[in-house]
Amino acid sequence: MSRLLILTAGFGEGHNAAARNLAAAAAQLAGPDAATVVDLFALTSPRFNRLARRAYLAAINGSPRLWSGFYAWSHRSGILPRQIWMLRAERQTLRTLLARERPAVVCGTFPVYAFLYRRLAGAGVPLPPYYNVVTDSISIHSLWTGAGCAGWFVPNEETAEVMRRMAVPPGRLHALGFPVPAFFGEHARELAPPDLGAGAAPRVLYIIHSGVRHAGETARPARRRPPATRPRPGLDQRGAPAAHDPPCGHQQGRRRHHSGGHRRPLPDAGQPGGAGPGGGQLRAAAAP
Repeated sequence: MSRLLILTAGFGEGHNAAARNLAAAAAQLAGPDAATVVDLFALTSPRFNRLARRAYLAAINGSPRLWSGFYAWSHRSGILPRQIWMLRAERQTLRTLLARERPAVVCGTFPVYAFLYRRLAGAGVPLPPYYNVVTDSISIHSLWTGAGCAGWFVPNEETAEVMRRMAVPPGRLHALGFPVPAFFGEHARELAPPDLGAGAAPRVLYIIHSGVRHAGETARPARRRPPATRPRPGLDQRGAPAAHDPPCGHQQGRRRHHSGGHRRPLPDAGQPGGAGPGGGQLRAAAAP
């Protein structure tokens, strides 16, 4: 029996990364059996899940404009929640899992699971609180808010503001950051970003996703050394106001390697699991 049940899915590594880091934080706080991570799709239909994941990766890497159009259309149309009835087997797997694990709290890093949870609640199944751990930033699909839940853990205040405009109750939004490994909290002082205001040269972290065709071409401009001029405090190397909170989200991520290398503040060293939602209600539920 686990106090925290974490539901994830293999459609994008962000869902799995958040789930792993949450589970690691729970284990650090309350022991190795505090949390269980489950991919309902892989557990219910492993062969179909592998095919679906390959199709998903092929779409986002091979036809990104087509995928972007589908993403925007499905967000506006609300068609996907009407297809949840097709996931009857996954819903039954979830019901069996809840009966076996009897968790105090359930959280999902994939938005579809909240709809399965709502179906079980409508059938009269007694359920613990359910929380969404939102793995998108700023560009938020309506699936994240369509089913409702006890609360949403989001990566930043900008995302919280977007979701408030999507009619999510403000009191249920918790902008605690993305779940990251405890390493970042334990080594926060050693990993401090360069002080650009004091004239330090910016550093660039270039993260390559699964589509690597143009990775080298994109990275080359970021490797050029910046001019050796000392900026005035509060200004970047170009003399523009320093942006200490870089743009993020699907549309803005490509600008990051030109932004002067600014990074978000490192996680609090006192928080196991880093700056992500390993605290609050989820942390209390995982405690013995």
